[in-house]
Amino acid sequence: MDKIDKEGFYRPTTAQVLSSVDLALQYLNDNNKYYKYYCSDILDRFKEDYLWTATESLSFPKGVLVYDNIDGEMPETSKGLLKLLNAKDERVRLVQPGFKTGYMPISEFLKNPYVIAQIGKDKIKIAESVAKSIYKKYAYVKGFDKAHSDTKRFTSISFRSYGPDPNDGGMCLNGDFSDSVNGGYASGSRRK
Repeated sequence: MDKIDKEGFYRPTTAQVLSSVDLALQYLNDNNKYYKYYCSDILDRFKEDYLWTATESLSFPKGVLVYDNIDGEMPETSKGLLKLLNAKDERVRLVQPGFKTGYMPISEFLKNPYVIAQIGKDKIKIAESVAKSIYKKYAYVKGFDKAHSDTKRFTSISFRSYGPDPNDGGMCLNGDFSDSVNGGYASGSRRK
């Protein structure tokens, strides 16, 4: 993300990263050789590693605050994020504790409050398209709860090649990374 900042781009939200994957899935079989090249590159990265997003989470006693940290200026405490939430800042959303994590049918995944906070209600169809294109049965959510008070976490999306059955897989939304040194890829979003 530091490289994205230095290049003068915005960091991509979870919804924007999923939109890129969705477009790559749609254009993968296009006759245009450039589309094929770039689409296969995006999908290979998605399947082999993590695609990092700028949508970050911070836990506190009353749940999890999800924030689109597109400019790297996310407040470091729940107090700062709650102030933005109370001011109706659209970059921050509150998720009540007790949301389900782990493997779940895609229909449950799409209704999961943490998934909705990460992606946005208006973009949930994109998440459905990606999840069903990868594996029609399951998707995976990894999040954290209020036990980790004022702990900031990073988010990635990826293809999980294992599941409840060794032959399973599915889309993974992982909002519980304590750092981003685990490899993976990120791309910037153009400033308007």
